[in-house]
Amino acid sequence: MSALQIDQTFRDDVALLTPRGVLDLASYGRLRDTLLKSALEIPRAVIVDVSSLLVPTDATLAVFPSVWMQVSEWPRVPIMLVATPELARRRINHSPIIRYIPVHASVGEALSSLEHTSPRRRAVLELPYSPASAAAARRFVHLVCTRWDCTPLLVDATMIASELVENVVLHAGSESRLRLEIRHGMLTVAVYDDDPTPVRRVEPWTSAPPRLGLMLVSRLASTWNCAPTLAGGKVVWAVLRQSQPAPADHPGRRPRRVTFGG
Repeated sequence: MSALQIDQTFRDDVALLTPRGVLDLASYGRLRDTLLKSALEIPRAVIVDVSSLLVPTDATLAVFPSVWMQVSEWPRVPIMLVATPELARRRINHSPIIRYIPVHASVGEALSSLEHTSPRRRAVLELPYSPASAAAARRFVHLVCTRWDCTPLLVDATMIASELVENVVLHAGSESRLRLEIRHGMLTVAVYDDDPTPVRRVEPWTSAPPRLGLMLVSRLASTWNCAPTLAGGKVVWAVLRQSQPAPADHPGRRPRRVTFGG
């Protein structure tokens, strides 16, 4: 198998990846998975410096648009390449495979281009492994949606967050992290846990007691999915584009350990 080393750092909330070695069929999967997991940590962008990457055939460059396609719905994190040798940059720019991926001459140039991207608002709540976590998640969603003035999405977002957190308590047996984001008029509800086992939708009449679970999530969300994380667990996410008006506001208690960004 071809040796491929991937160094990763963070700078200004941007994931910087530097793969070194040969990008071929043997290393393609590892680079793809690392890119996906890095994007799911939801940085401002993923910048890949390919200056030290050997690419025997242009076909393997498809790893970059492949990942871009998978994250285009969520988390909609920009993926950019950096190629310092001008010859390598010309080769990549002239490849029809990379037409969706911007290529820059330096990391600084790539970072500067992010100044023109749409802002992303984000709120995070750490939740314990407890039956009370679902209720805390509901209060948190109510608080954030009210603060962000997106109350038309409040009811659906609250139901989705409650189901996802309850699934963690029932099946993952770990702490969880609830992450809300709004960008381009779309609200995303994402729940991270420590169990790598992918979730699967179960018909409500096959469980005892009957539960709507992911069937409810799939009906409410425009799209949803599950993916592994860098930490070895998984994230289940759902995107809301539109919703019915929410009911009248009601008082909620501010959750503990809350961080707001954006």
